Amino acid sequence: MYEKYELPIRFTEEQRKKYAEWGIKKGKVLMPMAAVTIGIDLLTVLWVVGRVWLIRESDPIWFQIICQNDGIGEISSTIAIILTF
Repeated sequence: MYEKYELPIRFTEEQRKKYAEWGIKKGKVLMPMAAVTIGIDLLTVLWVVGRVWLIRESDPIWFQIICQNDGIGEISSTIAIILTF
């Protein structure tokens, strides 16, 4: 038992090639931007962990408050989002 589908051709070969060229150009622009964004995120996480480590040394009570309920993740993700814009 086989099913047969008749699918319309939506793009001509020329349109498909244009779209592929556009995608390649877009990829050349987006890859460096993705690398910059990843770098910003990594630096932010390192900075937040460093600051929290200093808080741990100086004030253990604040350290416990920050570490409850994934406080480090929330702080670092918020700062990374702000820096990305």
